[in-house]
Amino acid sequence: MSYMYTLRHEADADCIILTVKGRVSYNAIIDMAPHVARMSQETGCYKILNDMSTASIDMSFTDIHSSPEVMNNSGVSKSTKRALVLPANFQEAYFLETVTRNYGHNLKVFYDVEKAKEWLLLDIATEQTPSLAKLVSQSIATEQRPTLNQ
Repeated sequence: MSYMYTLRHEADADCIILTVKGRVSYNAIIDMAPHVARMSQETGCYKILNDMSTASIDMSFTDIHSSPEVMNNSGVSKSTKRALVLPANFQEAYFLETVTRNYGHNLKVFYDVEKAKEWLLLDIATEQTPSLAKLVSQSIATEQRPTLNQ
């Protein structure tokens, strides 16, 4: 079975959506990546929702390890925020995420499309701003406390 995909820019959410169905191989990634990169460059949109939740992923560990290079070679910017939704039975999902992040890409793996959209549409500034709870816990941890010897 081969694969098919749809690629569109959702202007309201300023997000590119790539939906893939069928059997996805390393060669399919090589084929799709330049189209995604071109749309990203043409629209100025650097948020991509890649929905492969119903696809059958047929990639070896070597293919997975090489996939970030495919993104680099196709022109997908490392700063592009990518949410990748995979089938729940894809065992190598977090290996793929780790390898891709180690290459400097901003990719996060999900099994749920709605959670992926939620993460993708978060403002980057919000993600980088420490939460109040985190700031309070850091403050408490570093607070100088009197010792018994004083």
